[in-house]
Amino acid sequence: MAQIAVGEAITAGFGLIRRRPMAVLAWGLVQIGLAVAIFGLMAPFYIAIFGQLASGDEPDPMALQAASMQMQGFSMLLNLVSAGVSALLYCAVFRAILHPEQSRWGYLRLGAAEGYTLVLMIAAYFIFAIGLLVLAIPIGIVIGILAATRAVAAAVIVGVIAAVVVLVGAVYLALRFSMAAPMIVDDGKFHLMESWTLTKGHAGQLFLVTLGSVGLLLLLEILILLILFGVGTLGLSVAAGGLGNIEAFFKQSPGAILAGLAPFLAVLAILWIPIAGAVIAIWGAPWGKAYRDLVQPDVSTTFA
Repeated sequence: MAQIAVGEAITAGFGLIRRRPMAVLAWGLVQIGLAVAIFGLMAPFYIAIFGQLASGDEPDPMALQAASMQMQGFSMLLNLVSAGVSALLYCAVFRAILHPEQSRWGYLRLGAAEGYTLVLMIAAYFIFAIGLLVLAIPIGIVIGILAATRAVAAAVIVGVIAAVVVLVGAVYLALRFSMAAPMIVDDGKFHLMESWTLTKGHAGQLFLVTLGSVGLLLLLEILILLILFGVGTLGLSVAAGGLGNIEAFFKQSPGAILAGLAPFLAVLAILWIPIAGAVIAIWGAPWGKAYRDLVQPDVSTTFA
């Protein structure tokens, strides 16, 4: 039976970054482009709201409610667009692992694979949400009855056990269906139950891949946060004219604050492009590599 090379899968993203740096930059550019577009669409709403609140005048409840409803509508649309971009990027990562010869446009495509992956992501979200709701009702009833009978300790124990069981079950299902997206990218056809069959007997290995990938991303995130803290402090100091002026700087109008921070935000966005692309590669590549190990066990693992 084919086996997953867990260590190689966990570090597959680094190999991908080293071999396809321009593709990784393209993935980061797509993410930053989306972030800038979202910021550009949402900023006027926030500036108007905070400007009204900061003016000291009595805010108009109707105007605030109308603006809030507009933001909610935009947020729903932007969430769908963000999901579509995520599907586009992860399909590109899987394609770089499974079909390295298709390197045109940084492996980015708009086709059936991306559409199927988006449908899969949306369906998984709703199934997870509905499943949690269905499970929460009987569990809540049991806990409520125990609490009402003053069996508080029993209620706590039942709640903890139920939470652990639900978490373990959700992780197990996610691992068993984790190969669906790489399978879709591999042949351009929709797959779901085939992933369940393919991952039989490999849930433990996939769990180790998940733990290793999460660990790497946490270490990377800590490093990034430390860097951003230093860069952010420097940027604020420059924009405010000194660390002692930061408090006064933020007492300005939202428009003035945004104008003062604009050069710093532009530099930060540029610096963020390779980081964002690297994160996508580090998280996405292990699943493409694990799938390739399962379906092509004799293929050399030196690519990623």
